[in-house]
Amino acid sequence: MNRLPDRYIDVRKLNVADLAAALVEERKAANEERIKPYKTWIGLDGQTPFPVGSETELKRRELEGVKAVSHLARSGHRTIVWISPPGSGREEDECKYTESRVIVYQVESIEETRVNFSCVAICGQHSQRQCLEVANSLLDDGGDCRGELVVANDLRSEPIGLSSDVVDWVSYLENKIPGVTEVWRAIRNGVHEENSRQAWMMAQVIVREFSGRASRVKTDFEAVLLGVELERMIKARFEVTLMAGGVHGMSNEAILGHMGAFDGLYSRIDGDSRLQRCKHCGNFYIKAKEKCPLCG
Repeated sequence: MNRLPDRYIDVRKLNVADLAAALVEERKAANEERIKPYKTWIGLDGQTPFPVGSETELKRRELEGVKAVSHLARSGHRTIVWISPPGSGREEDECKYTESRVIVYQVESIEETRVNFSCVAICGQHSQRQCLEVANSLLDDGGDCRGELVVANDLRSEPIGLSSDVVDWVSYLENKIPGVTEVWRAIRNGVHEENSRQAWMMAQVIVREFSGRASRVKTDFEAVLLGVELERMIKARFEVTLMAGGVHGMSNEAILGHMGAFDGLYSRIDGDSRLQRCKHCGNFYIKAKEKCPLCG
Protein backbone atom coordinates (compact mmCIF):
# COMPACT_ATOMS: atom_id res chain seq x y z
CA MET A 1 0.00 0.00 0.00
CA ASN A 2 1.61 3.26 -1.13
CA ARG A 3 -1.15 5.64 -0.13
CA LEU A 4 -1.81 6.65 3.45
CA PRO A 5 -5.38 6.35 4.73
CA ASP A 6 -7.51 9.46 4.98
CA ARG A 7 -6.83 11.32 8.19
CA TYR A 8 -8.71 14.01 10.11
CA ILE A 9 -5.78 16.39 10.05
CA ASP A 10 -3.36 16.50 7.13
CA VAL A 11 -0.94 19.27 8.13
CA ARG A 12 -0.16 19.97 4.47
CA LYS A 13 -3.78 21.07 4.04
CA LEU A 14 -4.12 22.73 7.44
CA ASN A 15 -6.98 25.23 7.61
CA VAL A 16 -9.30 26.53 10.31
CA ALA A 17 -12.58 25.22 8.86
CA ASP A 18 -11.50 21.57 8.45
CA LEU A 19 -9.66 21.51 11.76
CA ALA A 20 -12.62 23.00 13.63
CA ALA A 21 -14.88 20.33 12.10
CA ALA A 22 -12.50 17.57 13.22
CA LEU A 23 -12.36 18.99 16.75
CA VAL A 24 -16.12 18.59 16.97
CA GLU A 25 -16.95 15.42 15.01
CA GLU A 26 -13.86 13.30 15.66
CA ARG A 27 -13.38 13.94 19.38
CA LYS A 28 -13.79 11.27 22.03
CA ALA A 29 -17.07 12.47 23.52
CA ALA A 30 -20.77 11.71 23.71
CA ASN A 31 -22.76 12.11 20.50
CA GLU A 32 -24.44 15.28 21.76
CA GLU A 33 -21.02 16.95 22.02
CA ARG A 34 -20.11 16.00 18.43
CA ILE A 35 -22.92 17.72 16.52
CA LYS A 36 -21.54 19.90 13.72
CA PRO A 37 -23.60 22.84 12.40
CA TYR A 38 -22.33 24.35 9.16
CA LYS A 39 -23.36 26.12 5.97
CA THR A 40 -22.69 24.90 2.45
CA TRP A 41 -23.88 25.15 -1.14
CA ILE A 42 -24.33 22.71 -4.01
CA GLY A 43 -24.03 23.66 -7.67
CA LEU A 44 -25.96 22.36 -10.64
CA ASP A 45 -23.52 19.50 -11.31
CA GLY A 46 -22.82 18.65 -7.69
CA GLN A 47 -20.07 21.18 -7.11
CA THR A 48 -19.47 22.04 -3.45
CA PRO A 49 -16.95 24.18 -1.53
CA PHE A 50 -15.08 20.90 -0.88
CA PRO A 51 -15.15 18.64 -3.97
CA VAL A 52 -16.27 15.06 -3.29
CA GLY A 53 -14.29 13.36 -6.05
CA SER A 54 -15.27 10.31 -8.10
CA GLU A 55 -12.20 8.08 -8.19
CA THR A 56 -13.76 5.20 -6.23
CA GLU A 57 -17.18 3.54 -6.20
CA LEU A 58 -17.86 4.92 -2.72
CA LYS A 59 -17.03 8.47 -3.76
CA ARG A 60 -19.10 8.12 -6.94
CA ARG A 61 -22.08 7.09 -4.84
CA GLU A 62 -21.55 10.01 -2.49
CA LEU A 63 -21.23 12.43 -5.42
CA GLU A 64 -24.58 11.17 -6.70
CA GLY A 65 -25.94 11.78 -3.21
CA VAL A 66 -24.74 15.38 -3.28
CA LYS A 67 -26.45 15.90 -6.65
CA ALA A 68 -29.61 14.33 -5.26
CA VAL A 69 -29.67 16.80 -2.35
CA SER A 70 -29.67 19.67 -4.85
CA HIS A 71 -32.33 17.96 -6.99
CA LEU A 72 -34.64 17.45 -4.00
CA ALA A 73 -34.23 21.08 -2.96
CA ARG A 74 -35.11 22.29 -6.45
CA SER A 75 -38.11 19.94 -6.40
CA GLY A 76 -39.57 21.81 -3.44
CA HIS A 77 -38.28 19.98 -0.37
CA ARG A 78 -37.18 22.40 2.35
CA THR A 79 -35.61 19.80 4.66
CA ILE A 80 -33.50 16.92 3.34
CA VAL A 81 -32.04 14.07 5.41
CA TRP A 82 -29.00 12.12 4.23
CA ILE A 83 -28.24 8.99 6.24
CA SER A 84 -24.78 7.44 5.93
CA PRO A 85 -24.50 3.94 7.42
CA PRO A 86 -21.26 2.50 8.81
CA GLY A 87 -19.21 0.10 6.73
CA SER A 88 -19.84 -3.62 7.00
CA GLY A 89 -16.54 -4.24 8.78
CA ARG A 90 -15.46 -6.74 6.11
CA GLU A 91 -11.94 -6.32 4.80
CA GLU A 92 -13.11 -6.18 1.20
CA ASP A 93 -15.61 -3.39 1.94
CA GLU A 94 -14.31 -0.12 0.49
CA CYS A 95 -16.24 1.86 3.09
CA LYS A 96 -14.29 2.02 6.36
CA TYR A 97 -16.73 4.23 8.26
CA THR A 98 -17.06 2.96 11.81
CA GLU A 99 -20.09 5.09 12.69
CA SER A 100 -23.39 6.14 11.24
CA ARG A 101 -23.96 9.76 10.30
CA VAL A 102 -27.05 11.83 9.59
CA ILE A 103 -26.86 15.19 7.83
CA VAL A 104 -29.92 17.41 7.89
CA TYR A 105 -29.97 19.99 5.09
CA GLN A 106 -32.29 22.97 5.42
CA VAL A 107 -32.71 25.07 2.29
CA GLU A 108 -31.81 28.72 2.86
CA SER A 109 -32.09 29.99 -0.71
CA ILE A 110 -32.15 28.74 -4.30
CA GLU A 111 -30.14 30.61 -6.91
CA GLU A 112 -29.80 30.01 -10.64
CA THR A 113 -26.50 28.14 -10.31
CA ARG A 114 -26.57 26.80 -6.75
CA VAL A 115 -28.62 26.00 -3.66
CA ASN A 116 -27.55 27.30 -0.23
CA PHE A 117 -28.07 25.17 2.85
CA SER A 118 -27.82 25.34 6.61
CA CYS A 119 -26.78 21.90 7.85
CA VAL A 120 -26.44 19.83 11.00
CA ALA A 121 -24.24 16.70 11.01
CA ILE A 122 -25.02 14.10 13.69
CA CYS A 123 -22.75 11.16 14.53
CA GLY A 124 -24.20 7.91 15.88
CA GLN A 125 -23.68 4.22 16.43
CA HIS A 126 -26.58 2.86 14.39
CA SER A 127 -26.11 -0.34 12.41
CA GLN A 128 -26.63 -0.66 8.67
CA ARG A 129 -29.99 -2.34 9.30
CA GLN A 130 -31.13 0.44 11.64
CA CYS A 131 -30.11 3.12 9.14
CA LEU A 132 -32.08 1.42 6.38
CA GLU A 133 -35.13 1.03 8.64
CA VAL A 134 -35.07 4.71 9.59
CA ALA A 135 -34.75 5.79 5.96
CA ASN A 136 -37.68 3.65 4.82
CA SER A 137 -39.82 4.95 7.69
CA LEU A 138 -39.19 8.49 6.39
CA LEU A 139 -40.40 7.37 2.96
CA ASP A 140 -43.46 5.74 4.52
CA ASP A 141 -44.35 9.15 5.99
CA GLY A 142 -44.36 10.81 2.58
CA GLY A 143 -40.65 11.45 2.16
CA ASP A 144 -39.12 11.36 -1.29
CA CYS A 145 -35.94 10.03 -2.88
CA ARG A 146 -34.91 9.34 -6.47
CA GLY A 147 -34.39 5.57 -6.23
CA GLU A 148 -35.25 2.54 -4.14
CA LEU A 149 -33.71 1.77 -0.75
CA VAL A 150 -33.14 -1.98 -0.73
CA VAL A 151 -29.73 -2.36 0.93
CA ALA A 152 -27.81 -0.06 3.25
CA ASN A 153 -25.35 0.93 0.51
CA ASP A 154 -28.24 2.53 -1.41
CA LEU A 155 -28.35 5.21 1.29
CA ARG A 156 -24.99 6.60 0.21
CA SER A 157 -26.50 8.01 -2.98
CA GLU A 158 -30.10 8.50 -1.86
CA PRO A 159 -30.87 11.39 0.52
CA ILE A 160 -34.52 11.83 1.45
CA GLY A 161 -36.62 14.97 1.14
CA LEU A 162 -39.00 15.15 4.09
CA SER A 163 -42.71 15.58 3.57
CA SER A 164 -43.97 19.17 3.56
CA ASP A 165 -46.11 18.17 6.55
CA VAL A 166 -42.95 18.11 8.71
CA VAL A 167 -42.68 21.54 10.31
CA ASP A 168 -40.39 20.83 13.28
CA TRP A 169 -37.69 18.51 11.94
CA VAL A 170 -36.02 18.11 15.34
CA SER A 171 -39.15 16.72 17.00
CA TYR A 172 -39.92 14.63 13.93
CA LEU A 173 -36.50 12.97 13.76
CA GLU A 174 -36.46 12.51 17.52
CA ASN A 175 -39.35 10.09 17.04
CA LYS A 176 -37.67 8.40 14.07
CA ILE A 177 -34.02 7.95 15.05
CA PRO A 178 -33.55 5.86 18.21
CA GLY A 179 -30.91 6.07 20.89
CA VAL A 180 -29.79 9.69 20.59
CA THR A 181 -32.24 11.53 22.89
CA GLU A 182 -29.54 13.87 24.22
CA VAL A 183 -28.66 14.95 20.68
CA TRP A 184 -32.06 16.52 20.12
CA ARG A 185 -31.95 18.24 23.52
CA ALA A 186 -28.53 19.69 22.69
CA ILE A 187 -29.79 21.01 19.33
CA ARG A 188 -32.82 22.63 20.94
CA ASN A 189 -30.62 24.31 23.55
CA GLY A 190 -28.02 25.50 21.07
CA VAL A 191 -25.23 23.45 22.65
CA HIS A 192 -23.98 22.41 19.21
CA GLU A 193 -23.60 26.04 18.16
CA GLU A 194 -21.53 26.87 21.26
CA ASN A 195 -19.32 23.78 20.83
CA SER A 196 -18.71 24.71 17.21
CA ARG A 197 -17.81 28.28 18.18
CA GLN A 198 -15.27 27.04 20.74
CA ALA A 199 -13.79 24.58 18.24
CA TRP A 200 -13.34 27.40 15.72
CA MET A 201 -11.44 29.46 18.29
CA MET A 202 -9.19 26.49 19.13
CA ALA A 203 -8.56 25.84 15.44
CA GLN A 204 -7.48 29.44 14.89
CA VAL A 205 -4.86 29.12 17.64
CA ILE A 206 -3.57 25.78 16.31
CA VAL A 207 -3.32 26.89 12.68
CA ARG A 208 -1.49 30.03 13.72
CA GLU A 209 1.07 28.01 15.70
CA PHE A 210 1.59 25.15 13.21
CA SER A 211 1.13 26.67 9.75
CA GLY A 212 4.78 27.72 9.40
CA ARG A 213 6.15 24.26 10.17
CA ALA A 214 3.42 22.60 8.13
CA SER A 215 4.47 24.57 5.04
CA ARG A 216 7.93 22.97 5.25
CA VAL A 217 6.69 19.36 5.34
CA LYS A 218 7.88 17.36 2.34
CA THR A 219 7.00 13.67 2.92
CA ASP A 220 4.08 11.59 4.14
CA PHE A 221 6.01 10.55 7.18
CA GLU A 222 6.90 14.14 8.13
CA ALA A 223 3.23 15.07 7.74
CA VAL A 224 2.09 12.24 10.01
CA LEU A 225 4.77 12.97 12.62
CA LEU A 226 3.87 16.66 12.79
CA GLY A 227 0.20 15.64 12.85
CA VAL A 228 0.89 13.49 15.91
CA GLU A 229 2.57 16.43 17.64
CA LEU A 230 -0.40 18.64 16.77
CA GLU A 231 -2.91 16.11 18.11
CA ARG A 232 -0.96 15.78 21.35
CA MET A 233 -0.90 19.54 21.77
CA ILE A 234 -4.68 19.61 21.31
CA LYS A 235 -5.06 17.02 24.05
CA ALA A 236 -2.66 18.72 26.47
CA ARG A 237 -3.85 22.29 25.98
CA PHE A 238 -7.53 21.92 25.18
CA GLU A 239 -8.29 18.51 26.73
CA VAL A 240 -9.69 17.25 23.44
CA THR A 241 -8.71 13.72 22.39
CA LEU A 242 -9.36 12.59 18.82
CA MET A 243 -10.65 9.08 18.19
CA ALA A 244 -8.34 6.57 16.51
CA GLY A 245 -10.86 6.16 13.68
CA GLY A 246 -14.09 7.98 12.86
CA VAL A 247 -16.20 9.70 10.23
CA HIS A 248 -13.43 11.16 8.09
CA GLY A 249 -10.59 8.69 8.48
CA MET A 250 -8.00 8.12 11.20
CA SER A 251 -5.91 10.13 13.63
CA ASN A 252 -2.24 10.66 12.81
CA GLU A 253 -1.38 8.82 16.03
CA ALA A 254 -3.26 5.73 14.82
CA ILE A 255 -1.66 5.95 11.37
CA LEU A 256 1.83 6.20 12.84
CA GLY A 257 1.20 3.08 14.92
CA HIS A 258 0.41 1.14 11.75
CA MET A 259 3.00 2.62 9.45
CA GLY A 260 5.17 -0.47 9.54
CA ALA A 261 2.48 -2.31 7.57
CA PHE A 262 2.49 0.11 4.65
CA ASP A 263 4.55 -1.00 1.66
CA GLY A 264 7.08 1.51 0.47
CA LEU A 265 7.33 3.44 3.73
CA TYR A 266 10.15 1.52 5.39
CA SER A 267 12.80 3.35 3.39
CA ARG A 268 11.44 6.68 4.61
CA ILE A 269 11.19 5.86 8.28
CA ASP A 270 13.71 3.11 9.05
CA GLY A 271 16.69 4.56 10.85
CA ASP A 272 14.89 7.71 11.98
CA SER A 273 16.26 8.51 15.44
CA ARG A 274 12.83 9.54 16.70
CA LEU A 275 11.34 6.12 16.10
CA GLN A 276 11.63 2.64 17.55
CA ARG A 277 10.73 -0.51 15.61
CA CYS A 278 8.78 -3.07 17.63
CA LYS A 279 10.63 -6.39 17.95
CA HIS A 280 7.35 -8.31 18.08
CA CYS A 281 5.15 -6.90 15.30
CA GLY A 282 7.53 -4.74 13.24
CA ASN A 283 5.52 -1.53 13.55
CA PHE A 284 7.18 1.81 14.18
CA TYR A 285 6.32 4.06 17.12
CA ILE A 286 7.71 7.19 18.74
CA LYS A 287 10.44 6.30 21.23
CA ALA A 288 9.00 8.69 23.78
CA LYS A 289 5.92 6.45 24.05
CA GLU A 290 8.22 3.70 25.42
CA LYS A 291 6.05 0.88 24.09
CA CYS A 292 4.36 -0.17 20.87
CA PRO A 293 0.73 1.01 20.71
CA LEU A 294 -0.24 -2.26 18.99
CA CYS A 295 1.49 -4.74 21.29
CA GLY A 296 1.29 -2.76 24.51
